[in-house]
Amino acid sequence: MRGEIRIEDFAVQSLEIVGYDASKKFFSSTVYSNMDGVPSLYYWNVKGDRVTHWTKGSKYTGTFGKDGQTLSGGWRPDTGGKETEETSYDAIMTRVNSK
Repeated sequence: MRGEIRIEDFAVQSLEIVGYDASKKFFSSTVYSNMDGVPSLYYWNVKGDRVTHWTKGSKYTGTFGKDGQTLSGGWRPDTGGKETEETSYDAIMTRVNSK
């Protein structure tokens, strides 16, 4: 899937390739972005309207809205991690269909 994240005036563009690990019952993904050229590994777990999305050191927990198009939640560091502006912030994701 393709994505774009806006952080003030900077747009992060990405391509995320997602697969399902049946033995662990969650999705794994590799994200390629215009940030630094190094692929990032992420994991997804979806249960009902609740979504957990994590990588080494931090985790996003969010909930889909009733329309199924908006995911609202926040990133926080793993247990014991230091909370800073870079590691702790709320984020709203909106699905945009493209042709």
